[in-house]
Amino acid sequence: MGRSAAGHCNGRPLLTGRIRDGTRFSVCSFGAAAILPQLLLPAACSSGDFVVVREGNDASSGSSSGSSSSGSSAADDAGIPPGIPGVGGSCNPVPTITGTLITQLLATASKANCTDIVPDSTLNGGVGHLDNGGSGMVNICQLKGAIYWQSGMAVDCDGLADTCTNGISLGSSSATQHCPSDDPTNFDETSFTNAKGQFLSAGLIPYVVISQDITNVTGLNNTDTGGNVVAVIYNNELIFAVFGDQGPVGYVGESSYMTAASLGINPDPNTGGSSGPVTYIVFTSAGAVPQDLGDPLEAWQIGLPLAEQFIADNP
Repeated sequence: MGRSAAGHCNGRPLLTGRIRDGTRFSVCSFGAAAILPQLLLPAACSSGDFVVVREGNDASSGSSSGSSSSGSSAADDAGIPPGIPGVGGSCNPVPTITGTLITQLLATASKANCTDIVPDSTLNGGVGHLDNGGSGMVNICQLKGAIYWQSGMAVDCDGLADTCTNGISLGSSSATQHCPSDDPTNFDETSFTNAKGQFLSAGLIPYVVISQDITNVTGLNNTDTGGNVVAVIYNNELIFAVFGDQGPVGYVGESSYMTAASLGINPDPNTGGSSGPVTYIVFTSAGAVPQDLGDPLEAWQIGLPLAEQFIADNP
C-alpha cells in the first residue's frame, strides 16, 4: 500500500490517528518498500519497521523503542499504534487508540452490566471503596474475564526516580522531572517489580494502583506478582497499563504519572489528576500478566486480544 502524491495512503491505511498538536498521520505499510521514492526512509528501515506519513508534513519511522514526539498520539483503529515503547518505557507519553474498540468496551463494562459486584474482603471490613481521584463510593464490578470500575484518577509517583526533563510540557505545574517531583506522599518503591526485580518507575511506565484489599477475585494476583493488564479509558482514548502498585485499603482510582500523561490528564502528583470519568478494566483471564511489567509494548500485545475476548465473552 503506497502513498499518493496528494499526501494520503493509496487504499485504506493500516492505522490513522492524530498527534496532540492536531497533526494527522497515517500508517501506510509495514516496511518502506511501498512508499514513493521521494519519501523513502533510510536504508535501515526494513520489514518490521513501520512507516508513518504525517499528512501535509513529513514521513518518519520508528520501532518499539519509543517515539520522539513530545505528545502522545491517538490512532483510530484497534491495532497497536506506532511508538509504543519497549522495556524501560519512555519519557514521552505512550500513544493511545480511539474508535470502535473503546465504544464496545464501554458498552460491555457499563453500570447497567454491573450486576455482580465484588464483595468486600475482610481487610476493609465491608466499608466499600472510595473514589481516590474524585468523590463518592465506587462499585467493583465483575464479568467473565475482568473486573472493572469507573472513577476519577489520582496520580501516583511511587517507584524509581526518572531523569526526564519534559514534565512541564506534559502539564505538570511545578517540575520538569516526572517523579518523584513534588509528590507529597512519594515512596521509592512499588509493590511489584519488572523482570529484573527492579521497582517500576511511575514516570516511565503506565501502571494502575489497585487497593490491597481486593483479594477475593480469581485471576487477580494481589499478593505476589501483580501485573494484570488493565485497559484504561478516558475521554474516548484507551491505553493498556499494568497492575503495578497496591493502594490503601478502601480506595480505587489511582494510576502512574505516565498513565495520566498518556491520556492527556495533568500528571502532576500534587495538583494533577482528574475527577473522571475514567474506566478501568482489569483482565483476570489466563495470560493476563506480562512476563515483564516494565515493558509497555508487551502490555499492549497482551491487552488487545484480551479486550476483544472480554467483549466476545460478555455479549
